[in-house]
Amino acid sequence: MNTDQLYYEDSTMSGFSAEVVALKHLRGNAWEAELDRTAFYPEGGGQPSDQGTITGPNGTLAVKITRNRNGNVIHEGALTGELSIGEEVQGEVKWPRRQKYMRIHTAGHLLHDVLVSKADGLEATKGRHGDKAFLEYRGEVDDAVVSALGAEVNAAVAADLPVRSWESSLDELEELCASLPPNLPLGKSLRAIQIGDFEPMPDGGVHVLTTKEIGEVVIHHVTVENGTTMIRYGVK
Repeated sequence: MNTDQLYYEDSTMSGFSAEVVALKHLRGNAWEAELDRTAFYPEGGGQPSDQGTITGPNGTLAVKITRNRNGNVIHEGALTGELSIGEEVQGEVKWPRRQKYMRIHTAGHLLHDVLVSKADGLEATKGRHGDKAFLEYRGEVDDAVVSALGAEVNAAVAADLPVRSWESSLDELEELCASLPPNLPLGKSLRAIQIGDFEPMPDGGVHVLTTKEIGEVVIHHVTVENGTTMIRYGVK
């Protein structure tokens, strides 16, 4: 049975109760724990995983990384004391970290939306939404678009646009989106994001609820060369 992914039901949830359904000893005090439900977001789509704690009657797992393994969310960390299969535990997501990466991830999508509305012929090729966030495109952006990009993005932030994410399907995404990446997984549920009236796009991350929650978007550097555009950005 796949893990009930509470982070999609409520991206602001940080505390939750769950049942331990599997445990695996890795080495020393390093363990993996699987729960029936979790608010820990697993690493994926360029967004770093959550960290935090899982606490039972007799021990605490300090979660350092969370992964999705075939629909099961695996929490890996250092165990103090012991956990047991079948017992109820309390999970606590490290909220400042979650909030930071939600802001960065949503900022990346907003930056993309504004950019492709101003520049034609761009194809997104890569993106990371962690501490060294960037977007990479096939195609070159002219200087006028680059010069205005920061102001345009932060105007969209200030407009407090709604950010909607939902479970979708390949058929729906093909109908809603102008283009899709070639590596979308088949045979599993997909998700989408839409900011304001910008075009929806596939995305499995967790996000803030409105653009104003992003804060200021900072464009650190834009490199345009050899048919490629690289944008390094952050939030503050």
